[in-house]
Amino acid sequence: TGLAPAPPADRAALLRRATFILTGLPPSPEETRSFLADDSPDAYEKLIDRLLESPRFGERWARHWMDWFRFAESHGSEGDPSIPYAWRYRDYLIRALNADVPYDQLVREHLAGDLLPEPRLNQELGINESAIGPAHLRFVPHGFAPVDPLDEQVRFTENQVEVVGKALLGMTIACARCHHHKFDAISQEDFYAFYGIMASTHPATVVVDIPDRLSRHNDRLRSLKQEIRQRLADAWLDDLSDLPSRLGALPEEAGKDARSALHAWAAMRGLEGEAPAAKWDELAAATREAMAHEAKRATPAWNLAGDDFGDWFTHGPGLADAPSQAGEFHVLPEGDQAISSIYPAGVYTHLLSSRHSGVLTSPRFTIETSRVSVRALGRGGARIRMVLRNYPRAIGLIYNQHVSPNDDTMRWHHWDATYWNGETAHLEAATVPDIPIEAGEESARSWFGLAEVVFHNGGDQQPRDLGAPLPALAPEAAPRSADELAELYKDVLREAVLAWRDEALTDFQAAFLTDMLRAGLLANTLAELPRIAPLLEAYRALEAQVPTPTRAPGVVESRGFDQPLYERGNHTQPRQPVPRRFLEVFNETPYQTDLSGRLELAYDITAPDNPLTSRVIVNRLWHHIFGRGIVASTDNFGALGEKPTHPLLLDYLAGRLVDEGWSIKSMLRLLLTSHTFQMSAVASPEARRIDPANRLWSHADIRRLEAESIRDAILAVSGQLDETMFGPSAPAPGSSTRRAVYVRVQRNNLDPFLSAFDAPEPYTTKGVRAATNVPAQSLTLLNDPFIIDIAGRWAQSMIDTGPDEPTDRLRHMFLIALSRPPTEDELSLAQDYLADLAAAYDVETADLARDVRIWRDIAQSIFNLKEFIYLR
Repeated sequence: TGLAPAPPADRAALLRRATFILTGLPPSPEETRSFLADDSPDAYEKLIDRLLESPRFGERWARHWMDWFRFAESHGSEGDPSIPYAWRYRDYLIRALNADVPYDQLVREHLAGDLLPEPRLNQELGINESAIGPAHLRFVPHGFAPVDPLDEQVRFTENQVEVVGKALLGMTIACARCHHHKFDAISQEDFYAFYGIMASTHPATVVVDIPDRLSRHNDRLRSLKQEIRQRLADAWLDDLSDLPSRLGALPEEAGKDARSALHAWAAMRGLEGEAPAAKWDELAAATREAMAHEAKRATPAWNLAGDDFGDWFTHGPGLADAPSQAGEFHVLPEGDQAISSIYPAGVYTHLLSSRHSGVLTSPRFTIETSRVSVRALGRGGARIRMVLRNYPRAIGLIYNQHVSPNDDTMRWHHWDATYWNGETAHLEAATVPDIPIEAGEESARSWFGLAEVVFHNGGDQQPRDLGAPLPALAPEAAPRSADELAELYKDVLREAVLAWRDEALTDFQAAFLTDMLRAGLLANTLAELPRIAPLLEAYRALEAQVPTPTRAPGVVESRGFDQPLYERGNHTQPRQPVPRRFLEVFNETPYQTDLSGRLELAYDITAPDNPLTSRVIVNRLWHHIFGRGIVASTDNFGALGEKPTHPLLLDYLAGRLVDEGWSIKSMLRLLLTSHTFQMSAVASPEARRIDPANRLWSHADIRRLEAESIRDAILAVSGQLDETMFGPSAPAPGSSTRRAVYVRVQRNNLDPFLSAFDAPEPYTTKGVRAATNVPAQSLTLLNDPFIIDIAGRWAQSMIDTGPDEPTDRLRHMFLIALSRPPTEDELSLAQDYLADLAAAYDVETADLARDVRIWRDIAQSIFNLKEFIYLR
């Protein structure tokens, strides 16, 4: 072409360029002086190594990654509900990039980090880093209470497929929803193969702790609990002789509920003659009728106390691998009472600690009845709901198929499912901090228990609570007096306590013991149980040490299913199911798994024979280093994407990335230390004539800083930047001085300053940001109250700690802001401006150096210099 490479950039420009690219921040005056004074041959290489090892590197490059995976902390639409703990994904990226975790490992984590056989564990934080990767699958936009859940699912699943395809493979797979891709080798079946993988998971809030962190006290808690059970049983057995007198002292209202264990006592205690026996017969007949009704009603869809539990999926430290037998109980963490209830067989999250969390999900099912009933208990906001097509919200007039039990007794709860007949759904039970969207406080004590699910059409099919009426436990007895009835209670109670002690309790006996406990007929206070007090104190002290789980947005597995292909993308026209698999152009073999297939997809995308993954990421790195990718359309390597300007270079770099263990830092070091990167941004006349777009990289491109770097640079040069790393996001919009990467990304309330400078709306992969030059940007820098405030703070800082002589102060401010001193012409203009400001504010020359208004305007003027927001 006849083009010659541009000469090397001057050292100050190169320092500023490299520092902003790697850290998103300007070099400090000290860093500038040090680098410019270092004339050693490897000074520049040492600079690059230092910047790559800076903790600010991860903050800068995490923001690029967040663009690729459309990071957001809310779902958008009406209400714009928050995605709980979304910020943990951002922190995960920063840690991973600073640690130079291999790119292929990060890809596998993004698709199936919760399923990896050898996850990446962070012992310092006590978390499974890999399990945070799939959080991006939750960053989908959601509609507000959509009337067509399937249409909603198609839209947000399409978004998942689109982002995975573009971000990792540079392919527009979602274009094949309605037809074979018109330009690329992607079939409509490919889209639905990916769809089945994504839709076979459920949105959730997941616990990412290393198991040992949450379970290290479990063995000791179990041991103490067993001792408490034994001593409680002994105390109750010792007190049985006093039961008749304690029954006699019960208040009149005790046992009025026919389901109560004390109902027989309430009904018979004042009767004489033949009346007690007659009343007993009446009660026994009612009990038999109720039990017969329950035996005839609709067959349970799932009995969670039995083998049906194996069909459900569990997540969280509170859920065991098998259902609990009748007789389990919860030791209260505080107060005068020792325990709350004695439970029937079922699934519980709080048997060792109500700090433990749990998410329990059913298999998918089609709604074919008008009613759904669940036998459950819970407190602390735990929720059991029917989830329609993976839609995560439970708010709205038509999305009210849920209950939040507020009772420690297992009872039936019902909801009307008529509206959704024919829809596909699953059931989800979750402790309140683990609810996918409307999650409660992270440290809340929340728990649930679930025993049974029934689908029915109401009427006689609707299950009823039987309680623990005495005739159910002593059907042959017929007491003829209050004394005989008291003896019967004593016999039944003795048998139940012995069964509880020996772990052979029935559900009826569990309910009977709970009623007797709550009526005060079984000792349960510290004053009544002096032998148990030390055990209880030890249990509570240990339980208080159970840490709050660390949570992140994520997905949980369900039974995998093959999604039917929708003719022309119309979800009302399903056709043949499409097996879950990778793109058929690479491997058309269906995945042989009962789960979603995410793990298999993760390995296929990072397989050595997949030519796309390495090239896509190398091209993204090149784009952010040089300002434009070798393939300019970084998200589309297909036929409609840009052709690579240097295909052999792209192949070489992709191969080198793999050979060097997929190290992102190694690749960046190679690119940044290249002669190409270190060239001047001054184009020769021949370059402007032959290659005006600089597609051949004969010189560096002048480019504007991204929105976050502009904001961070304003804070950094003014000395106001809060360098605190990690943690919940700062509000947006707001006046936080933390780095922009930590500003909340709320879809309906994006930060206006960042938006003015082209920060993307987070709806899909954004590999190339716009870099506009519009009046709104100048107006923002001139009028934004936040910028004016920061300029004032910088001014005050210069007055307090900067040079006293105005000209020296101007030189110092230029050095801080632009990494160079002003030229003589710039200094002369700045001095003239200083004089104009003094006249405008009527400030005497002697007071010039102390007037914050003048220096605020100087500071803001420097913010508005073109060079401040551009790299050369």
